[in-house]
Amino acid sequence: MNFTAKEIISSLGGVAAVSRILNIKMQSVSEWLKNERIPEGRLARLAPFAEKATAGKERPITRKKLFPEDYLSRWPELGERNTKKNS
Repeated sequence: MNFTAKEIISSLGGVAAVSRILNIKMQSVSEWLKNERIPEGRLARLAPFAEKATAGKERPITRKKLFPEDYLSRWPELGERNTKKNS
């Protein structure tokens, strides 16, 4: 499932909120909206915040959905959660 830069940034409270989370200039975040793309490294840092902000929503943004190929190597604790649930 793909999420747009606008959806992710909006879910976190907008440009100002994302710039505070990452401690970067608002102009950088605005550029992501303009280009419709969040750089991968920044997206990886925002993913846990977006997951928490959208938990229980109709269309939650999860780390697994954002990085389906390598979410376990990025966040090994997600695999541990699944193991604990299945025990």
